[in-house]
Amino acid sequence: MKRKTVLILIAAGILLCAYLFYQYPLKHMLCKKTVEAYQAAQGVQQADILTMEYVRPAKQGDYNVFVTYQSDPLYQYIYTYTLMDRRSGKVHWNTVSVQVVDFQYGTYLDLAESHAKYRPVQ
Repeated sequence: MKRKTVLILIAAGILLCAYLFYQYPLKHMLCKKTVEAYQAAQGVQQADILTMEYVRPAKQGDYNVFVTYQSDPLYQYIYTYTLMDRRSGKVHWNTVSVQVVDFQYGTYLDLAESHAKYRPVQ
């Protein structure tokens, strides 16, 4: 009986460690890699990045990456990384979407009509 309890506790500890590793360092690494690939598809040069901040909301599994570029300092780009996205009845893995905020007016821009330098990738 004692041996069975110890084995159950060890298994639960291993599962907890695996979950915590997945939720924090592994998911952050996937986010960073996916956002960098998305930025490369947009034509972003790494030297053009002025600030880049990764934020993971506590109640949401996604990551938000706030980026300001040297060549486009009036706008802040918000990249949202989602591991699993269920849109239009389909499952999409490792997705990134982007929104742009105008610092001057504090509003989100319509990317189709804005003067933002980096356009979203379809």
